[in-house]
Amino acid sequence: MSDHIIFSLILIAVAFVILLVKNYRKWNTNRGERLDTFSTQIASSNRMKLSITDHFQKKTLGFDELKNKMLYIDLGNNIVQVVDMNDVGDCKLIKKQVSIQLELNYQDQEKDPLTITFYNKFRDYKWMRSKLEKKAVYWESLMSRVITERINQITY
Repeated sequence: MSDHIIFSLILIAVAFVILLVKNYRKWNTNRGERLDTFSTQIASSNRMKLSITDHFQKKTLGFDELKNKMLYIDLGNNIVQVVDMNDVGDCKLIKKQVSIQLELNYQDQEKDPLTITFYNKFRDYKWMRSKLEKKAVYWESLMSRVITERINQITY
C-alpha cells in the first residue's frame, strides 16, 4: 500500500514539474511577444519602421535605415530612447571583466553618452555571455558603419 502512495506522489510531482515548465515557456514566449509589440508601437509613434530589431535581457534595439534612427528600450531601467544617428559622433565597445557595453557618444559634448549594457557577469548566466557579446559586436559594427557612411557623405 505504501508503494502505491509513493508512486502516486512521484507521479503528481512529475506532472507538477511538467506543468510548471509548460507555463514558464508560455510566459517567456508571451513576454517576448509583448516586448516586440511594445517596440513596434513605440517605433510607429515616432514614425519609424524598424528594419533591424534585437530583443535581449528585457531590452530592445531597433534600427530604421531610412531615417537613420535607433530605438533603444530597456524595461529594466524604464528607458525608452530614440537616437538620431546624425547626432552621434562615434561609438565604441567597452569590455570590462564584469560587463560588455556599447557606448554611443554624441557630437554635442554636453550630452551624456548612451551606454547599453549587453551583459553583466553578476546577473547573467555564463552560457549566455558569448551570445550577448556577439550581439554587442554586431551592433557596434552596425553603428560604426552608419556613422562612417554619414561622415563620408558629408565629406564628398
